[in-house]
Order: sequence, then C-alpha cells, then structure tokens
Amino acid sequence: MILRKLFLAAIIMAASIGVSHAEKAGFCVPTKDAMGAVRKAGETIVFRGLSKRGHLVTIYLSKKSQTFTALVHYKDNRSCFVDFGGQGELMGAKSERS
Repeated sequence: MILRKLFLAAIIMAASIGVSHAEKAGFCVPTKDAMGAVRKAGETIVFRGLSKRGHLVTIYLSKKSQTFTALVHYKDNRSCFVDFGGQGELMGAKSERS
C-alpha cells in the first residue's frame, strides 16, 4: 500500500511539475551528487520503478526526520530532484505488491 501511494504521489507530482520543468529549473545534478544529498539527509530508498519513458524513478525517506526525496535518474548519469519535503511516512503494506 505504501509503495502504491508513494508511486501515485510521484506520478501526480511528475505530471504537475513535469520532469522537463525540473530540468529547465536547474534541479538536475550528477547522480553522484544527488545520492550524496540523499545520504546526507539520512534517507533510504522506499520505492524504485522504471518509467514507461525509460528513466528510473526513486523515492527515499528518513524514518527519523520524516524527510523524503523523489528523484528521476537518466542513463547519462544525471538525476533530477522531482520533489522533496517533510512529514513523509510509510503506510502499512499487506504485501510486497499491495
């Protein structure tokens, strides 16, 4: 259930903000730098999925601080911050594919 809700949130977010908008706004950095920011925030991966557009979408969450980060990763070693914030939480899941 959590993965489904996080995935749906990421899709809605990507649709409203738009990945190309994130690129144009300058939120894209080398993947190495994006992952460093995620580690620095103490966040761990809670969702990973391959977009039908051919890029990888990941969502990270810190259970301690409740911060989250949603990233889009491209094959050319760039990653774009789609969104980030606080008050993130894992929802109870009944199975791996709720």
